[in-house]
Amino acid sequence: MRLLIFGTGLYYQKRKDAFSGDEIIAFVDNNSNKYGTFIGDIPVISPDEIYFKEYDYICLMAKGEFVEQMRGQLEELRIPYEKIVDFFEYKLLCEGARLEFYYGRKCTVKSAHKILLLTHELSYSGAPLVLFYMGRILRKRGYSVTVLSLKDGELRRDFVDEGIVVGIQEEDNRRFDPFLYDWMQQFDLVWGNTVTYYYWIGPFSRSTTPFIWWLHESAEAYEWLGKERMPKETASNIHVYAVGSLALNMAQKYIPCVQTESLLYGIPDFKNHLDIATDKKGGSKIVFAMIGTICSRKAQDIFLKAIELLTEEERKKSEFWIIGSILNQEFYNKIRSYIEQISEVKILGPYNRDEIKQIYMKVDVVVCPSREDPMPVVATEAMIVGKPSIVSEMTGTAALITDKENGFIVKTEDSQSLAEKMGWIIEHKEEIGNIGFRARRLYEETFSMEVFESNVCGLIGEILNIREDK
Repeated sequence: MRLLIFGTGLYYQKRKDAFSGDEIIAFVDNNSNKYGTFIGDIPVISPDEIYFKEYDYICLMAKGEFVEQMRGQLEELRIPYEKIVDFFEYKLLCEGARLEFYYGRKCTVKSAHKILLLTHELSYSGAPLVLFYMGRILRKRGYSVTVLSLKDGELRRDFVDEGIVVGIQEEDNRRFDPFLYDWMQQFDLVWGNTVTYYYWIGPFSRSTTPFIWWLHESAEAYEWLGKERMPKETASNIHVYAVGSLALNMAQKYIPCVQTESLLYGIPDFKNHLDIATDKKGGSKIVFAMIGTICSRKAQDIFLKAIELLTEEERKKSEFWIIGSILNQEFYNKIRSYIEQISEVKILGPYNRDEIKQIYMKVDVVVCPSREDPMPVVATEAMIVGKPSIVSEMTGTAALITDKENGFIVKTEDSQSLAEKMGWIIEHKEEIGNIGFRARRLYEETFSMEVFESNVCGLIGEILNIREDK
């Protein structure tokens, strides 16, 4: 590789042997006293002189916050993001991308249009799952579909069974790779699922291949990845969509340079596949259930504090279930004392996908008091079986719900607000069925696969100039 080495201090000196097989074009440094000097026979230049050099990558030889400072400095000089690597990323580039592909009997498709879907993992969590539903739509429409994932998982078999080729990128380096970029150019359209794929926006902005970026995230994800890494500009072949109003607001806040539109997901209607005999219709006690990983973002602590605020009589008329795996052990230990003091609370642990679907039939109300949750799948799945949800104002679902009409809305971080809403439900339990019926109607009008298919194929058809009349 032809490299510019940015930084000539101790960090570089300890690692300089790693570059023995590369061609170092020049060293870059911010110390003006070094300009015009040489290391061996290689010149030391200022960052402003980078424009006059031909190179493959600039390698940042520093650590911690200094790496991001240097990266920011280069981006201000309008150096393409994919040209900037730190030492760790450089080592990954040297190893090269390693891909392993999986095929099924139905994976050979004679189609004029090939689509690549990018996912960070193949778990049954929200974003990969709704991408699978979309991939199934595209296969039904006759597209040739390939999925590239940064991590293998159970969902891989579902994709392959649908006739979708699955590629696993062994190294999760989450950055531009020239090998992958060249390979991606064979597709007519690339669909990046989640903000994880921010690093492809710059390279694809300089190509002609359409790239759809589908964002599902809250502020937490942008802050974790680094808001300074989000693209500063995009080209006309980049199309950005977000899953509902909350995700849309986050995209507009952290990526203000792009025009973002809303694209909701769709979930198949599984109600007719459930054991209707287990449906809980009324009964002596109202069951409120929180379903999802146990972590601060989901706010099980707010749920438990709200239960404490209910009267003894209200608690006797209810049961409170917490269902899900422990994502954060420290957070679980924190809420354990609440659980032990409230006899009406049941911790049921994690269930698989089929079991969770059946669980919905046994509850009256699903509770989502999340601190941030762009569009919780559990609230949508509850709609499918005609069960209402209580959602916080910081869920994307709240923008679609009319309070006490087809669901319930509470203030975020407010256990008193949640307690009052649960108290109202306990007092008006005879109305839950009708509210659940209208929640089901909201699913049919907004999240059904028919609506999702129309929206997805409509926008792809417009981008690829395809008449969608199949």
